[in-house]
Amino acid sequence: MVEKLGKLLRDLPRKKDQYGAGEKLGKVVGAGDLSDVLYALQQKGLGRVTVVQESNSHLVLKVENCANCQVAESNNGCHFTAGYLAGALKACGKPETTVVSEVSCGGYPGDTCVFMASW
Repeated sequence: MVEKLGKLLRDLPRKKDQYGAGEKLGKVVGAGDLSDVLYALQQKGLGRVTVVQESNSHLVLKVENCANCQVAESNNGCHFTAGYLAGALKACGKPETTVVSEVSCGGYPGDTCVFMASW
């Protein structure tokens, strides 16, 4: 997955295109609930996800070994991973208004990123 992600990011240099591609993929993972979202991200090789904080209006997630960081040529942020999380969360019942933004980026070579999902 890391090699495919690297090619995708080179082909989609704009941040919103990377987010959109991730969101499309995230919507088709078949996640029924939050644990399915976390499992799917790890199975796809995008990183190991843990929930840092959860409320009725937002979710804070930590992604360790973020694949997006590993292939990014510069520290531009992990837009594909943010989009993937947004799509998967929408697929498991979060509102269509769900948006995921990166709060902290591990940067190359990639260690831990933090994302906030809000709806």
